[in-house]
Amino acid sequence: MQINKRLLLVVVVIAGVLLWRYFHLQPVDNQQARQAGKQEPAANADNTLRQPTLTALPAPAPKANIKPLKPALIELQDDGTELDDKTQTSPWQVSKQALDRVPETFANTSYQTISFNENLQQDISVGDTVSLPLPDGTSVEVTVTKEGLEKNGDYTFEGNIAQNNHSYPVVITQGAGGTFGSIATSDNTYSITTVDGVGVIYQNPPLPPSHDDDFLIVPKIK
Repeated sequence: MQINKRLLLVVVVIAGVLLWRYFHLQPVDNQQARQAGKQEPAANADNTLRQPTLTALPAPAPKANIKPLKPALIELQDDGTELDDKTQTSPWQVSKQALDRVPETFANTSYQTISFNENLQQDISVGDTVSLPLPDGTSVEVTVTKEGLEKNGDYTFEGNIAQNNHSYPVVITQGAGGTFGSIATSDNTYSITTVDGVGVIYQNPPLPPSHDDDFLIVPKIK
């Protein structure tokens, strides 16, 4: 009977230990499970934060910082049509080429060697304004009134210079033998000729009072 009491006591002790472990360890396990559940979203959130982020492009400069173009620069951005329309054709340009000989016709007067525009026929039309460089470095503007080919194939254009409320005539002829012509202004008259293949414009010497020749007749160079 005493052995049975001891056995019963052992069983009761073991049962008590088991019950204690059951009621005390189970909340701990539940608490660990809840903590594990909390840690998993935290880990996911951490991974989300670690994802690469895009760098925003710099914002465009405010309009206040953009400098407006100057009027001169705006004009340069045009297609240039207006400038081309204002460009004047010239039958010749001043040349630095020297003459091997100076004829007596203009040896004692002001003259200038020139290079002729070989495309004069294509560049000139009636109504055009043509610029003519003179020996003194100035230029006169001629309004073309007539132009065309002669019977011998030479090209001739005629025009007028408007000065001091008067109109002064101009006649220029370009052919295989050279370019020749005459210019009248309010102050002087000029002749255009070709000497040994070199173009020349010179101021005509004053005519004697009794001289009746027309200045438009170009003298022959000998």
